[in-house]
Amino acid sequence: MGKLGIQIPWWKKLFSYFTDIELDYRSSTHNKDIELLLVRGRLQLCCDDAIYSYDDLYDNFGVSFEKMDLAHPPIHEVLVLGLGLASIPYLLEKVEDKIYNYTAVEIDEEIVDLASTYSLPRLESNVEVICADATHYIMQTDRQWDMIAMDVFKGLEIPEHMMELYFLEELRDLLSPKGFLIMNCMGETESARTKTQSYYDEIFKRVFPNATLFMVKGNFMLISDQDRIAE
Repeated sequence: MGKLGIQIPWWKKLFSYFTDIELDYRSSTHNKDIELLLVRGRLQLCCDDAIYSYDDLYDNFGVSFEKMDLAHPPIHEVLVLGLGLASIPYLLEKVEDKIYNYTAVEIDEEIVDLASTYSLPRLESNVEVICADATHYIMQTDRQWDMIAMDVFKGLEIPEHMMELYFLEELRDLLSPKGFLIMNCMGETESARTKTQSYYDEIFKRVFPNATLFMVKGNFMLISDQDRIAE
């Protein structure tokens, strides 16, 4: 049994297939508009006009996990940078049938509260949530993880400092010997595609020579180890 959280009435879930239902609305110092919606029976988190979480329909990571070999080598410890409503743990548990130990870092305390209230109680997986700046956290920790999933955005952009060489080198040093990084990057516009491709060619491949990338519905997904892609 999952942990006790807010139970959404069945009639709201049914009605959400006909129209989006607002469950909560907040504002914070990090996001002016934080809207929690019930859409097609699923929790959707929108911040400043960008979708940050969408349960099993968060396709950027959902499609990526379908392409990947998550069993060899086995994964036990996962670091999630940018928790949102915990779509990454949700996908891995509910769709891929994987139970991992998670450390999730989220800077916005309002989003942490929403995730703790609505989303995390649905999971069996252990999720330790840390409300902190992801950069500060990775600079001070010496733990290692088998998977690092990076999904950090400010609106539609990844913070510039998180696309610098030093940041990626820090992430590399937090990976276990067989660990890997999966990173969500924008690619919906020509300028975004050009920026991400340059980042991949000039920085990501420099740190992870065996890397690969592919597109999922307008986003580039960068994987540090192409051997993780299932044949």
